Amino acid sequence: MSINKTKKPSQKKLITDHIKKVGSISGLEALSLYRVMDLPKVMSDLIKQGLQIRKEYKNDNTGVRYIRYHSSI
Repeated sequence: MSINKTKKPSQKKLITDHIKKVGSISGLEALSLYRVMDLPKVMSDLIKQGLQIRKEYKNDNTGVRYIRYHSSI
């Protein structure tokens, strides 16, 4: 019996592709779309690799503060 194991894209790849396609991402989007639980860590790694990212601090409708990461390209 053979089990077909397909390699899943890395979290960095998923987030990079999303930002290139959509332009930005928040922690809640990363969690709900890609099950990325620590977006700041992923973003830190991507920035160290040279990806140009801009942080935007925002408040949601209930006043909870969050960061939206934007592509600076």
